[in-house]
Amino acid sequence: MSRDKKRKKKLVAFLLIVLSCAASASIYHKTPIEENNVSSVLGDEQYTASSSGNEKNDRFESCTDEDQYDDLSITDHIRIELMNRPTSAFDTMPSFTVKYMSIPEQSLCSLFSCTHREESPIPMYVSDRGDKLTVSAAEAIYYETNDYDKYSYFLPIDDEINDMSNYFVHESELDFCSSEDALAQIDSILSSVGISTANSRIIAMDQSSLNDAKKLIERSLFWQSEPKTRQKKYSRTWSKRDECYVVVAEQSLNGYPVDATFCRSATDKTRFPARIVAMVDSSGVIGMEITGMYAVVSKEANQPVIDYKTAVQALTNYYTQSISEKKLCFVRAELKLVAMERKKEVVLSPMWIFSSTDEGASPDEIQARNIDEHLFITRVYVDAYTGEVISR
Repeated sequence: MSRDKKRKKKLVAFLLIVLSCAASASIYHKTPIEENNVSSVLGDEQYTASSSGNEKNDRFESCTDEDQYDDLSITDHIRIELMNRPTSAFDTMPSFTVKYMSIPEQSLCSLFSCTHREESPIPMYVSDRGDKLTVSAAEAIYYETNDYDKYSYFLPIDDEINDMSNYFVHESELDFCSSEDALAQIDSILSSVGISTANSRIIAMDQSSLNDAKKLIERSLFWQSEPKTRQKKYSRTWSKRDECYVVVAEQSLNGYPVDATFCRSATDKTRFPARIVAMVDSSGVIGMEITGMYAVVSKEANQPVIDYKTAVQALTNYYTQSISEKKLCFVRAELKLVAMERKKEVVLSPMWIFSSTDEGASPDEIQARNIDEHLFITRVYVDAYTGEVISR
């Protein structure tokens, strides 16, 4: 089995092991996790939690007193305790009619020097050094050098609350280049194929954190279920030269961030998340995943959007008027463009997205999770134009 296929199977294996404790679960899998269509969005997303409580993702550290938005109990079962202050620089936002972007293969082949086409059902191009560029679909492209695979356990998955990046120092600067330079290398590649980014999250995988994370993984039930051959392959003592940056970014259209969540369309086609994951070490860009990018067909005029407090009021009105005993604790609130299907078109419209674990865990409880525990996440959407809460 190729390294690419093994890496693609690891994520689903992780989820299956956590949920079923099946020792024979298969390995890393990169096909998209399915989510309910955004027109019925009060659904559950399944993830794995990786935060031990020893290290905290800086993006989710508690806000200072002056920035802290007050916690709020909406009902006896539903409350808001934000991990980070919601930020929005927008008083008005447009909506877009979009289509999936077809990223030009040959342009990327030239950028990554992967010019030799291999015979395979999925288009794959290889460089003279053995680097691979795989085009899994029109909306999913993966580039990796030989070094990329060894970091597969630590690569971010679809929700940063739950991935191994929680173990790393997010604002650290590594010796070989600055985080700003690393981001510039990635943006240079993306801009050459017409992709702009927003909300870039830079994770510094320093030597100390890599070794600490390795110890945590090797104490997990997940690791114990791995075949001995894989344990031998991935068990290593990390050195200074292994340090690297990982950048996770969302697509930006005209400066407005696009929600990156997995989504099942009304036509029952599973969409890829609109996001980029890329890795930079001392040799340059050693891996990149580009999935679910949109291209603008048309843009509607900007309209006023509601602010956070108005969105909270809409949420409060919705739950105080409904009969629900489900325990929810909304720990995130984000204003982004969200994909919806209208007839045969895909429309990106601005929405406030409120996220809670399914069991209503508080921020402290989320941070205290260990690698073998899992979270279910519920997302509730508030239309930023009308204030309507979108649910089943």
